[in-house]
Amino acid sequence: MSEFLPPARVRAILRLAQPSTRRFLPGLAAGVASALSAVALLATSAWLITRAAEQPPILYLSMAIVGVRAFALGRSAFRYLDRLTSHDAAFRQLAALRVGVFERILPLAPAGLANTRRGDLLTRLVRDVDDLQDFPLRVVQPLATAGMLAVVSVVGVWLLSPLAALGLALCLVLAGVLGTAASGSVAAGSERELAPLRGDLADRVLELVENIDVLTAFGVLDARLEGLAGADDRLRLATLRRSVGVGIQGAVLSFSRAPRPSQRCSPGSAGSRAAACPAPISP
Repeated sequence: MSEFLPPARVRAILRLAQPSTRRFLPGLAAGVASALSAVALLATSAWLITRAAEQPPILYLSMAIVGVRAFALGRSAFRYLDRLTSHDAAFRQLAALRVGVFERILPLAPAGLANTRRGDLLTRLVRDVDDLQDFPLRVVQPLATAGMLAVVSVVGVWLLSPLAALGLALCLVLAGVLGTAASGSVAAGSERELAPLRGDLADRVLELVENIDVLTAFGVLDARLEGLAGADDRLRLATLRRSVGVGIQGAVLSFSRAPRPSQRCSPGSAGSRAAACPAPISP
């Protein structure tokens, strides 16, 4: 987008796509609560499994058992509220965005749009505007949630082990920087190509449907179908390149979370051996 519009115009469009604070905050709060419940569930369940391997009295585990159930239910409930409130805010803002785009295009028609193909204009007015709903759902809210969750996680680990907290913070920073850089380098070009390619494909389809009798009469229908297939292939390849970028980012994040082989069942203190390789529970 930045190749065709100045940065100020881009920021204005993104601000128009972002819901108001009153509508956006409930979804953000529910998302943060869901993510915190998921982290608390992992921590509590890991402690419960490790502690249960030592076969203590069941009363010593009752709080952890209740916590696992509570965090599991809370994660699902908050996740539902997150999806409900955040999508409601995005869809309401999308309606206002459509009206705003139409009001800006209306004074330009028809003379100002004489050089714009109808299929391309239709795609940009419908598909590209609809894609802006992903800005609050897949950009702003995930970044805000991840940032707050990372801070809370590092602080919580710091209370137990400052050295482990430093390692966690370093892994989070590296995963965020490397994952974003790798994803951006692979998918940036395809992201810029998607909108023109969608417009070209829509324009070819519209021309083929409207003029199929004329194209058949002049014997050029097969050539137009080949051009349509070529446009579809170019769009498919650009979409695949974008998916590769997303996959690379997910792989970097997963790699940063994976424990090293030396951390599995390594000799050390009794506590570390119990955490890494819990003893089997005797019958």
